[in-house]
Amino acid sequence: MISFLIKPSSSLCNMKCSYCFYCDEAKNRERASAGFMKKETAENIIKKACEVSKEAMFIFQGGEPLLSGVEFFEHFAKIAKSLGLKAHYSIQTNGTLIDEDFIRFFKENNVLLGVSLDGVEQVHNNLRKTADGEPTFKTVFDNIKLLEKNKIEFNILTVVTPEVVKYTEEIYHFYLENGFYYQQYIPCVDEMNSSKSVLSCEDYGDFLKRLFTLYFNDRSKGVPVSIRYFDNLLMKLNGMPAEQCGMNGTCNVQLVVEGDGTVYPCDFYCVDEYALGNINLHSVWELMNSAKVKEFFKSNQTTLKCKECEYFLLCAGGCKRYRAEGLNKFCRSYKEFFEFSLR
Repeated sequence: MISFLIKPSSSLCNMKCSYCFYCDEAKNRERASAGFMKKETAENIIKKACEVSKEAMFIFQGGEPLLSGVEFFEHFAKIAKSLGLKAHYSIQTNGTLIDEDFIRFFKENNVLLGVSLDGVEQVHNNLRKTADGEPTFKTVFDNIKLLEKNKIEFNILTVVTPEVVKYTEEIYHFYLENGFYYQQYIPCVDEMNSSKSVLSCEDYGDFLKRLFTLYFNDRSKGVPVSIRYFDNLLMKLNGMPAEQCGMNGTCNVQLVVEGDGTVYPCDFYCVDEYALGNINLHSVWELMNSAKVKEFFKSNQTTLKCKECEYFLLCAGGCKRYRAEGLNKFCRSYKEFFEFSLR
């Protein structure tokens, strides 16, 4: 199965979150927004997928992908079906634009939603506002309940910032009280080419220990809570590879397709210097075997110091975007967490 991460609305968004990493990446490109994806580009993605596989995963992100409108997604699914492709769909959304039309599309196509929610109302509204500075918690929460009502599968995506760390227990219990059992926590990504760090090692290590205590205690009681990072660590402890990107020590080419068809190797590196080519002009084989891909893999090497660490099999150096001189910026956080959780 082949996988594409697609940005149908490019960096366009109806929100202005305080920590948006893609807004920062867009500012580092010659052209910040590639605009809305044309139907021809969407069709070329599907056709290129069919050339290499009978099955494909299409993950839509942004910006805010739902800005492209339900008609775009309906056309995409219609073309995939007409070409006999077994397609799986996932959409990561800020949750503000979900309506009955999108609900129908999600149900008809078994779409998995990742909905961004930064915990309780006070924390979320401080971090995730509209482009006009208005709070978004109530709209997002109500739309999540609409997903629940219609039995649409979703995960909650929370960005770990110092504000979220302060309310770790409150946020976790709020999620469980509302039946949000599938959770993902993503450490805040710093701006490109900046030495300024939003999230400290101390805060992230503290967060992991506190969250794991809650997770472990509830799992021990049979509560079906799933936290992606911890679930993946359990997989690795059982001799299996992690499914979460960045946990196996090497990068996988994601084939990130921007609105104009430009392809990048990773969502964290959608800047001009990493562009692999264009889906309208190049085959998947050409994109996956380009010199830029080889260069990207080569730059992913960890240091000997990292490889000699007693926790390397669990950490594997972590995501390339969080590294500096081969070591993960949260190295100390992970060591403290592993010492705490494995004792």
